[in-house]
Amino acid sequence: MRIAFAWLAVVAWAWFGVATAQPPQGKGLDLRVVDQKTGAPVAGAAIETRADRVTSKAMTDADGRCRVALPERIPGFFAVWVKKDAYVPVTAEWRAEGGGTARVPTASTIRLEPGSTIGGVIHDEGGKPVKGASVFVLVPSNDPREPGKVRPNLWDYEVKTDDQGRWRCDVVPAKLDDVWLRLAHADYASDVMYGSTPKPTMERLRDRTGVMVLKKGLSVTGRVLASDGRPIKQAEVAQGSDRFGSHYPETRTDGTGAFRFTGTRLGEMILTVRAKGFAPDLKRVVVMKDLPPVEFRLEPGRVITGRVVDGQGKPVAGAFVAADTWRGYRSLMWRVDTDKDGRFRWEEAPADEVLCDVGQIGFLSVRHKPLKPSGQEVVITMLRPLKVRGAVVDAETGKPVELFTVLQGIEWENNPNTYWERQQVARGVSGRYEVAFDEPRPGHRVRVEADGYLPAVSRAFKDDEGEVVYDVKLKKGAGLNGTVVGLDGKPLAGVTAVLVTSSQGVMISNGRPPDRRDSPVVETDRAGRFTFPAQDGRYSVVLLDDRGFALRTDKDLAASREVKLEPWGRVEGTVRVGSKPGAGETMHLGVENADQGPRATPRPWFDSSTTADVQGHYTFDRVPPGKILIARQIKLSERSTGYSHTAYVEVKPGATARLDVGGNGRPVVGRVLAPGGAKVDWAYGFNGLRAAMPDLKIPEDASPLVRAARYKLWSLSPEGKAYAARSQTNYSVKVEPDGSFRIEDVPAGAYDLTISVNEPPVGNQCGIGGDLLGSVKHTFTVPGMSGGRSDEPLDVGTLELAMTKRVKVGDTAPEFKAETLDGKSLGLGDLKGKYVLLDFWATWCGPCLAETPHLKAAYDAFGKDDRVAMVGLSLDQDKAAPKMYAGKNGVKWAQAFLGSESKVASDYGVRGIPSIWLIGPDGRVVAKDLRGNAIKAAVAKALTEAKK
Repeated sequence: MRIAFAWLAVVAWAWFGVATAQPPQGKGLDLRVVDQKTGAPVAGAAIETRADRVTSKAMTDADGRCRVALPERIPGFFAVWVKKDAYVPVTAEWRAEGGGTARVPTASTIRLEPGSTIGGVIHDEGGKPVKGASVFVLVPSNDPREPGKVRPNLWDYEVKTDDQGRWRCDVVPAKLDDVWLRLAHADYASDVMYGSTPKPTMERLRDRTGVMVLKKGLSVTGRVLASDGRPIKQAEVAQGSDRFGSHYPETRTDGTGAFRFTGTRLGEMILTVRAKGFAPDLKRVVVMKDLPPVEFRLEPGRVITGRVVDGQGKPVAGAFVAADTWRGYRSLMWRVDTDKDGRFRWEEAPADEVLCDVGQIGFLSVRHKPLKPSGQEVVITMLRPLKVRGAVVDAETGKPVELFTVLQGIEWENNPNTYWERQQVARGVSGRYEVAFDEPRPGHRVRVEADGYLPAVSRAFKDDEGEVVYDVKLKKGAGLNGTVVGLDGKPLAGVTAVLVTSSQGVMISNGRPPDRRDSPVVETDRAGRFTFPAQDGRYSVVLLDDRGFALRTDKDLAASREVKLEPWGRVEGTVRVGSKPGAGETMHLGVENADQGPRATPRPWFDSSTTADVQGHYTFDRVPPGKILIARQIKLSERSTGYSHTAYVEVKPGATARLDVGGNGRPVVGRVLAPGGAKVDWAYGFNGLRAAMPDLKIPEDASPLVRAARYKLWSLSPEGKAYAARSQTNYSVKVEPDGSFRIEDVPAGAYDLTISVNEPPVGNQCGIGGDLLGSVKHTFTVPGMSGGRSDEPLDVGTLELAMTKRVKVGDTAPEFKAETLDGKSLGLGDLKGKYVLLDFWATWCGPCLAETPHLKAAYDAFGKDDRVAMVGLSLDQDKAAPKMYAGKNGVKWAQAFLGSESKVASDYGVRGIPSIWLIGPDGRVVAKDLRGNAIKAAVAKALTEAKK
């Protein structure tokens, strides 16, 4: 979530418009740039400033000085960027809270850090070096955005590969926990966003040995025509499902309306077309060999007019109105500013609805405002930002707390945990604070933290509350602290300590600290001591350093405040694909964590990846000791990734474990088709291969963890009470657009192959996709091979999908029987003669929980109507979770438990949740895939029509 908003913030500057001009002379900022280590002036540093939407450029003189002019009216936002060869680029910014003007100082000194080096090698799929490839480097800023704070700002920094495919970047910070990379080359499939091509670990980037692989792509051609068949020249054709913050290619049509893309990746591609005088269009294309030309026929543009006003009805001039989501994608790039009367006009709009964003400095943004041609002017009201201010005093003495921190929090609908935006930090002084919220949220909270006190959390504030006073009385409380020592018992300074709480989960990638804007992160002092504010719930602390690793829960720290780092483990091995080294293959590492139940102590999640070198050798250097899962990562489609050839290895502190992946067995090939040769999009499905095993009964008293185990099979012990685990290798199966598949390195044995395909998901459903279209399960045996491997593929032939009988509107709804959460039996037949609102859901599904308010609205409206019944059908792993949720959130309608392996869900063709249905009194489906306000509307419509 944070990354998406960060992208939006950056793209907004480029997309929503920045005028470039010299500001009028008058007030100014005296800027001095010096070397961080020596203090010597840095001459010739490039200075770029932005005052609201006006930018200017300058350069430091021989004394490292530069005077930056400011407009006569101090802006609401002011930023300075400083760049100089061999130094880390930096930025500093000042922002007004909730409108008004920024507090820009009259003088500032910026200290530039001398750059350090990372690098690597770019190869093609055959292991040959790629000359002239562009490597774009982005260093995510981990520091909170405090006024005037100088932060590294390495963004889209481009370097090129030499004749040997080598590249290097000499301007990254010395302390570097993470870096993002993007590759581009005219002759290859370039990255459309950072991370598209797997990158090496930080260790391999530092020693400049890490390999990244560029792959060749295919050509996609087409034409853009008017509805009468006339070619449209200079139409913009753009790739990409989400073009905000991405680098999808775009082109324009020639005089015949033709367009062409080269270097296009296999799989799904979204094409969006815009042309002057015409309504835009969008097509989803599956790129494959011999793809026929894609044809667009554009209709005349429609007109949308509107006016943006404030809460008093006065016009808001200069507000941007921009398309955000259209037809489920963020690919339509349209934007306009309101005039002095607050009006805007869109003359080339589509006929259908577009969700738009509206923004202006000093106002609360408007997000996802539906706009559609109607012939009438739409009025959009912008509120002033929510402001919260107050006093912070000691609860015992009543005296002001001199220094404290104020965090802004988001309360998402039906989520008990507040997300604290640690990039939005305010410092309170002398017992007073004020914060402003300029983004709409379901709820806003304030958290006040101070040394020696327990934190205080406010109630949830709404967007439209204006200005709110929230005074805080802080109670004394011991801070969370500990001392980190090495194996010799001596304290260790500079160790990174990360706090993990139920509301602030932490992902540790490649053994590196998480983004400091998302997680509470500190470093130990000279005495090896770390300190966090006092906590009001369960927590754990993870310690990360080049010298070692440690993880301690709140109970561990209560028993002993001394934490001894143990050395990192290491995993290395060779990955092979058939007889060849797996050059450039992405390897995945995960840590088994057996304590992840809903009431467990919060713990970090570990996730690491690296790429194999030209010999197929891979290494993980910072591995926490314990049971480690290694897998080969496979890109299954544009939206999904699989983990194949999974295996476990035990890693000891300070020791290297070896695990070779692949290179044995033989390839398994085949093809899957739909009956009658029907077209199927294989990108939406779940495909896997695993050793054939008898069905194993899970004990009824087994924990949810056992039932949810992904990489194990569980079986009864001889006594029939306990259970034992057996590791099992799983293989991900990528089905190509033509239905063919190839699974490498499958050893001798019996296997079950399962391939299924679904409709695309509806909106933001959880799950593989929409309704199940069909599936096939095939059991086969790989015979023994001399030496344990063979290059000769085993062809399992052509498999035909068994198409699922889909339940459509008008069909008879399948009968079901289930047990309610209070132990009673409930079936659809028991409700015959009523309109039945069925909700397939689970507590682990965020979109499901987001529908609770809409279901409550339906219950409030029709819960006492004898003609209507509502039933929730839980797909959780046990009854405890839905029972707890229903009780805590006032869910009053009937709840039945189906379990995670429900036949009922299969009978209805449910593959993504929430899945909300309306069944008529005659047992036939009236509506399905209901969401939001459509739930209540569907019931109301059915009851109204029943009266006629």
